[in-house]
Amino acid sequence: MKQNMSLPSERVIDLNISEVENLSSEFVYNFFVPDESVNESGGVPAAFLQKQTETIDNNFIAVSGRLLPRFIKLNWKPVSFKFGNNFNSLSTIKIKDNFSSIVSESSFNTKDFIMERFQDNQLDGKLNYLTTNILENKIKIYNSVIKAQIAQQQTNLNLKINSQSYLDKARLLNTLTPDSVTSDFIVQALNQIKYLGANYISDEQKTNIVQSSFDQIKNLKFPSRFNKKIIDQIVLSSIEDVIGLYSDELKPSYNNAVAVAELAKKTATNNVLNPDDFEIDIPFITQRGINIVDFETQIYSLGFIVDKYEISQNPPTGISSKRFVKSFTVENPNASSFVDIEIKYGCRYEYTVRHVAAVEVLALSEEARQLVAATFLVSSNDSLVTSVLATEEVPPKPPYDFLVSWNYDLDAPKISWSFPPTSQQDVKKFQVFRRYTINEGFELIKEYDFDNSFVKYDDGENPDPNVVEVLDSPKNSFVDLEYKKPEKVIYTVACIDAHGFTSNFSEQYEVWFDRFKNKLQKKLISKRNAPKQYPNIFLNADTFVDSIRDSNSEKIKIYFMPEFLKVTDKFGSDLNVLQTNKMNGKYVLQVINLDLQQSENIQIELNDNRK
Repeated sequence: MKQNMSLPSERVIDLNISEVENLSSEFVYNFFVPDESVNESGGVPAAFLQKQTETIDNNFIAVSGRLLPRFIKLNWKPVSFKFGNNFNSLSTIKIKDNFSSIVSESSFNTKDFIMERFQDNQLDGKLNYLTTNILENKIKIYNSVIKAQIAQQQTNLNLKINSQSYLDKARLLNTLTPDSVTSDFIVQALNQIKYLGANYISDEQKTNIVQSSFDQIKNLKFPSRFNKKIIDQIVLSSIEDVIGLYSDELKPSYNNAVAVAELAKKTATNNVLNPDDFEIDIPFITQRGINIVDFETQIYSLGFIVDKYEISQNPPTGISSKRFVKSFTVENPNASSFVDIEIKYGCRYEYTVRHVAAVEVLALSEEARQLVAATFLVSSNDSLVTSVLATEEVPPKPPYDFLVSWNYDLDAPKISWSFPPTSQQDVKKFQVFRRYTINEGFELIKEYDFDNSFVKYDDGENPDPNVVEVLDSPKNSFVDLEYKKPEKVIYTVACIDAHGFTSNFSEQYEVWFDRFKNKLQKKLISKRNAPKQYPNIFLNADTFVDSIRDSNSEKIKIYFMPEFLKVTDKFGSDLNVLQTNKMNGKYVLQVINLDLQQSENIQIELNDNRK
């Protein structure tokens, strides 16, 4: 019996060039310029814009960085390498001079295959959106069941759910999902503080000290090879999976995928061996005659290509669109950093870095019909994507040199101040506040708005337009003509920067006019830096109640409902904010009977049952 044999499979070729690893990015904001949100090169000296990109590195920043209004700095692990023993002909090759001839290692396929690498760096947003909506839908379904029975229970349930903490919501959702979905995963997906518009900023380092729980997952990349004949079906199935990781990213590629698939099907030669299926056409940039016996393959690192993208995104859904901006060349194989000085404030950018090497191999010259030493340039696959939002989120310091004096000409108190010491020069509003006692909140009595930004950011304060004065230049004083002798009033000032961030209060002075001495009397009641939300936090009095008074009660219930069971510092060390039985910790509640002058201490112990 004759055994049937299949034809050989189509050839798959793989070429591996060392990829860039540990890519990170940092936005540095030095000082304000009015067109920073609309002009990428605004404020950048013309001489810097004309510099070679490879010269703008760490050394350049150390010397000239303060002359740049803003920039994004990339860092990565060095990957330079050499293979062979003769690099004279390779070391002089420039990437930018041969940019169009560079082939990617992913393009080393036969004609019927295509390679793609997948990375979802918006994963945290999608998970937050998904889990939140699942919870809302589950609540709607549950409410519809009980609506016919008890209408009031529906209202109460909605109120309860909306008032619950993230931990409570996660606990509820955990009861409605399979065991394969862990409670920790739900908590992490729901509790993404950046989607609440909140950030924790280190004053010393001026950086965000809280990172997403999904940062490591976002950095995963999946290399894949697809047959061109079915690439359209693969992309379509991914798009139709609306909760799939790459649904939104693949939508713009669908039409191209259809065109690739149709062309591959038309040119397919089934059951026929074709030399084109096994040959690779490489654009060689140089070739030379050689002695085959003495020849050795040469590989030499030339430098890097930095690809820049601008991202537009919808934070509630996590869906984003990407626009390619430009590619930079770094002509230094030993480089481990790059600085992008063309940045628009408020934009989100993504970067990938490719390692570029020159490779000299034996090749068949079609013209000479002989073997030659041919050189081609190859780039590695893209590095992991690094994403950076070009915003600074550090609020300004309170105004300095705060002073209240008496203006005898106008017969009223004069408040004066100066700019806080900062190199950013972005303070664009001053606010003057007044109150009469420490038991009431401050009233905004004057705001000077001298913001000359092309794009103005909302500070969220919405002051009375009658107290706002728009100016062409700053003003550092105010006379309170509403003051009536000899009443006591408390004054303070604050400032707002060009990006909508407000400072804390300056010093707070209680003042009154002494008719007998014919002068203004002052008393410092609070040092500078009291938050606007807690103007009395630095007063010489208890801000928070240490005891609770109660009468005619027989029972007390104590609820343990923390938002977080574990809190770590920026180094990942547990701060042990909860004292549990595993730490031999306990809490003490002291109950005092004022009538009998008796007390009892009740020890409360938290049993940590976590495995």
